[in-house]
Amino acid sequence: DKKSMEILLEIKKPYVISDSYLKTPHAVSIDRESGIIEALTKQKDKYDTYQFLTNTPGETELRKIAFQKGSAAAEVKKKKIIFCDNGLFEGGLAAGLEVIKEKNSLTLCYNDRMAAGLLKSLYLSGCDVPGDYGIIGFDDDNFTGYTHKSISTITQSTDELADKTFKLLDKQIKGGKTEKMTSIATRFIARETTK
Repeated sequence: DKKSMEILLEIKKPYVISDSYLKTPHAVSIDRESGIIEALTKQKDKYDTYQFLTNTPGETELRKIAFQKGSAAAEVKKKKIIFCDNGLFEGGLAAGLEVIKEKNSLTLCYNDRMAAGLLKSLYLSGCDVPGDYGIIGFDDDNFTGYTHKSISTITQSTDELADKTFKLLDKQIKGGKTEKMTSIATRFIARETTK
């Protein structure tokens, strides 16, 4: 937030904020939009409705904004935001009752835990994934390849994030100026929960 940023600027010591939404030269941000655009473009015209499942209703939530921008860039015609109680497996499990209302839909989940819960809910309801319902998670958690159907996901390179963070910090320690914001792209990994 703005107050935290003011405090950091007063410190006068080298620092880098990693996985930041702040538009500052002292931050490495993750471009969530790029992976969402890639996923929705590759899945375009395979589903009738494209949904985003989240537990954060705020208008400034970065993944929701990225979904809205990404779906516009991919020219998705019918889109919907679904809210659930929490961002865990249980939130995705409970959201299945809402998701099931839109047959032939693709749901992009806030994270992979919610995607796993949604997959379980649709499985228990006898739904065809990915035939009638597609699911995409976010973060590429290590379990996504081990569910009964491996979960398609959007990922970012933690190695690249760490590398850029340490390079920025090293530059500051050596007295160099960081002039522009640094970011890393995300990418889509297609697995068994999408067509």
